[in-house]
Amino acid sequence: MLFIIFVIIAEIEGEKKEPGFAQVSQGQKEASEKIAKEKEKNEEALGGKVEEEQNQVQIYDIGENINLEQQIIVVHSAREYIEPDEFHYINAGTRHIAVDVSIENTGTESIAIFPDAFTIHDAQGYSYMFIGGVTAKEPILYFQNLPAKRKIRGFLVFEVPRSVSDLELVYAYPYSDKQAVVKLNE
Repeated sequence: MLFIIFVIIAEIEGEKKEPGFAQVSQGQKEASEKIAKEKEKNEEALGGKVEEEQNQVQIYDIGENINLEQQIIVVHSAREYIEPDEFHYINAGTRHIAVDVSIENTGTESIAIFPDAFTIHDAQGYSYMFIGGVTAKEPILYFQNLPAKRKIRGFLVFEVPRSVSDLELVYAYPYSDKQAVVKLNE
């Protein structure tokens, strides 16, 4: 009953309000329009390259230093890995790729290491996730905090179909839109 009275009063006052929806003020609309116009001007002045530059991904080779914010990442090698015993198996039609990676914290604070920020992509665009402790390949690069000015090295193991080729390791920097791609000529 109270709701019906509210709707009637709102309509009489000329403001049709719908419950649960925030009303955007005229000032907010003007501010949004101003920001959009300034962005358009900046893109025109820079030849429309503002978004292109932000979305470019650098491609690296094995052994090159990848400098991302307060990290230096190096992919040392990528090889097919054969599991040594019956306790660690490989699914039929697949193979394991072991990628030897080091990460150096060049900053002044510790950083979180996220192995699942690394994926392998094939020529068809499919991606494959880090399989972690399902493998016997040691030392595995696990989730951990890396103190300032320290370096860690370990293996990331991925299971990929035997038929795929032209593999790339993609590192998506956590909490950022930055990415690095390393060509894996395994």
